Amino acid sequence: MNCYICGWEDGTELISDRDYSDKELVHCPRCGAYEISGTVKATLAHTGADLQLSAYLRDWNLLTGKPAQLNSQNVKSIRESTTWYSTSEKMERLLGSLAAMSNYPGDQLHLELERDMVLARAEEPREFDFYLKSLVDRGLLKAQGKWTFDGPPPLILSPEAWDAIESRPGVDLESAQVFVAMSFSEAMKPLYTDVIEPAVEKAGYRAYRVDHDPHIERIDAKIIAEIKKSRFLVADVTEQKPGVYYEAGYAHGLGIPVIWTVHNGDLKNVHFDTRQYAHINWTDGDDLRERLGPLIEAVIGRGPRG
Repeated sequence: MNCYICGWEDGTELISDRDYSDKELVHCPRCGAYEISGTVKATLAHTGADLQLSAYLRDWNLLTGKPAQLNSQNVKSIRESTTWYSTSEKMERLLGSLAAMSNYPGDQLHLELERDMVLARAEEPREFDFYLKSLVDRGLLKAQGKWTFDGPPPLILSPEAWDAIESRPGVDLESAQVFVAMSFSEAMKPLYTDVIEPAVEKAGYRAYRVDHDPHIERIDAKIIAEIKKSRFLVADVTEQKPGVYYEAGYAHGLGIPVIWTVHNGDLKNVHFDTRQYAHINWTDGDDLRERLGPLIEAVIGRGPRG
């Protein structure tokens, strides 16, 4: 079969056909694993291959280790958040992705230019080839053989690459900021203003939500910058927005603690591989308010504003 997102054929397979709905679980060598609704399939059949969406899915799989769930609502949001990356940003993202793909330092990575170009948000194989050769020239990748017309030889990350990756900022223990990842829907606004924000403030921290901050930067760049500046992250997965899981996965990858919360009625929809983490399973705003603050102080400690 051909991938519904990028059109890739070789190795793409239908993992399961959900009998109780119109959803299918698919694994594509380029995109990774994703669950897709019939509505999205029908839409993509008319629009053709979407490499930006493919790149998002590949990033999602590397960050979270789980399939992305695609429906007509979140695909629209993903596309609206997709933006342009500079050459240096593409190479930095590529280096991080290659580190995530490495099972251990010295692990050989077998890349194909056309299949794996989405790792760098490249638009064509020659662009991806340029980024790989640039990382080799800079001493961040080591080629285990010679380049051929088919593409690169096996590659490994050099010690200098691991030094650069591991020297990236981790947890700022002095930070008073708490990044809040949650649905921005109208129904959820009171949960932030009346519950989460006051609970975080009471524990001695300052809550931050990106849509409350007027700025001129690209939204995805702003999110990444603010997560890096935060002491920890509160992720409320009620309404199952993919961006919340993505932001929590990014924080987790940096070693930044994540406190998970979800409304009791939505608990059954929480992604299976995040269920290993303890969630505050709240019934209403008062319930969450009473439990969130004490949990923050127990797990993270009293904040500098307390």
